[in-house]
Amino acid sequence: MCKALVIGYSYSRRGHEYKVRCAFLNDAPDMWTCDIAIKSGSTVMPMNGPIVTFEPSRRELYDFAIQEGYDLVIDTQQNVWTRKQSLDKALDNGTWPIQAHGANFSACYDDPPRLFSAIVCSGGTCKSQNKQSYGPGLEMYREGYVFKKSGLQKKLKQSYGTPAIAALMAHAKSAGYGFWDARALLRSLGTNGKWSCKEGFGYVSPKPAYFKIPKNKLPLYGPVDVSIVGEGNQLVIRWRNFESTRWKSTVIYSNGERIYEGTGAYFKYEYGEGEKELVFYSQDEDGNLSTLQKYDIHSCVIMKKETDVDIHDMLRKKGKEERGVLLLKVEDSLPSGRNLADIMQRSNLSIDKGERGEIYIHQPTLGLIKAFSDLVPTRKKRGYLISYAAFIPEEFDEEDWGTAFDENDSPNKCLWPHR
Repeated sequence: MCKALVIGYSYSRRGHEYKVRCAFLNDAPDMWTCDIAIKSGSTVMPMNGPIVTFEPSRRELYDFAIQEGYDLVIDTQQNVWTRKQSLDKALDNGTWPIQAHGANFSACYDDPPRLFSAIVCSGGTCKSQNKQSYGPGLEMYREGYVFKKSGLQKKLKQSYGTPAIAALMAHAKSAGYGFWDARALLRSLGTNGKWSCKEGFGYVSPKPAYFKIPKNKLPLYGPVDVSIVGEGNQLVIRWRNFESTRWKSTVIYSNGERIYEGTGAYFKYEYGEGEKELVFYSQDEDGNLSTLQKYDIHSCVIMKKETDVDIHDMLRKKGKEERGVLLLKVEDSLPSGRNLADIMQRSNLSIDKGERGEIYIHQPTLGLIKAFSDLVPTRKKRGYLISYAAFIPEEFDEEDWGTAFDENDSPNKCLWPHR
């Protein structure tokens, strides 16, 4: 007997969780059961029916799923990245995490910012395509079905597409596939063939015969959850291996040169100056590499700095500031449509505006430097996203920095040095 758990966050909304459970059971194999666990808040309501527990926090809901040995956990709430640690922990302990993407309307969400441990789903049909939210963390989508008085009714919302995809994973698990083989199978059956930010791998609705495809015949896919962080003169690279049956190692290229091959999930890369294109692959025992997807390519612009000046120290510097320029990269405008640079000008700040969204604030106060350094790279309620901030002392030669920003709007674009 296999079992799934629906994560619910309010007893008052338990009717929604019942529908999510229904959408899962409609498509899941007969031997599967499905329970509901709800965040209790300050009041614990009586348990009844499929509700098996109340827990005071989201983390403890996932801990309950792990401790009780649930095979699948289904979560239809937003703000995925706030639960990343719990989703990672669930997979590491054998509980497969299936997660809704963002919202039931067409909009780009950068939460989650990348594919990672959980399979992140949206809603739609093969004909209608994905009508809900999308973004760099979306993996696939489909419709779900719930019972109404008039009979079985199709639903395109993510809350029902997500348990429907969880049901397909349940079929794969019952057929003997592991998590990564099951994930590779559903990806390979997506209508898009290749991954896109708008639809992931596309609409997925496999026939029963597809669950008999040999595991060693499934496609290879590159690692997920890739992060690249600068530390001193090194790039610290972390990832999660796509450990399907065919996978034997992960391979990383930098500007066409192979810099890593192995089974680890961590690598420090000493870099030079200039632009680096890091490309990630999985490799099988015969040396065949995975088919390249957009999310496998990560570009880094590495900018030169003088060795005797630490930009981080300048951002945190206390006391009277040196003469220089505060350099910002602003991604979004305010909701009112006003530009952040225009607001700064009206505040009597001496600024210049670049052609690619950069703002140069001359002779900034220490308070302003600290305020903007604390923002990076957080999206604020006021509506703008500052992806980069650095104080450049006057003694810096502008040519040493080169072009700070690239006009290519890539979700994997990062700048170094950065916070």
